[in-house]
Amino acid sequence: PNAVEKEETWEDHQLRKATLKYGSKDKRRVCDDYQLVFEDQTDIIKASMDVDKKFDFKREIALEKSRVKRLALHEERKKLPIYYFRDEFLRAVHDHQVLVIVGETGFGKTTQIPQYLHEASYTKHGRMIACTQPRRVGAMSVAARVSQ
Repeated sequence: PNAVEKEETWEDHQLRKATLKYGSKDKRRVCDDYQLVFEDQTDIIKASMDVDKKFDFKREIALEKSRVKRLALHEERKKLPIYYFRDEFLRAVHDHQVLVIVGETGFGKTTQIPQYLHEASYTKHGRMIACTQPRRVGAMSVAARVSQ
């Protein structure tokens, strides 16, 4: 038999298996309306599943890029001199009402202190942390850096 005959024989066999009746002859059939699914239809289903996989792939790429960016920012924060004083700073904030911090330019005072306070839950219940700057341009620059 050729390939077409083999496929037709297989389909007939599958049809007989699918419509095989069990039980008593006068029993009411419940599933007469079900449609059989053959190879052509399964290809359509597989194709639709592949679309979902592509979507998940794009999502995974976006998540990975986000994770890499977050790690890079964390590494940059570790390089700032103020990083080594983080725990000491948070203890001092807890213990004192007023705290004066002095450090060189690039020390991380303006960008990291608000981050440390936020991470230590000082922004819970709608509380805010303010950074003041003498000029609008400086304030916008600080806001952009702190938001990262």
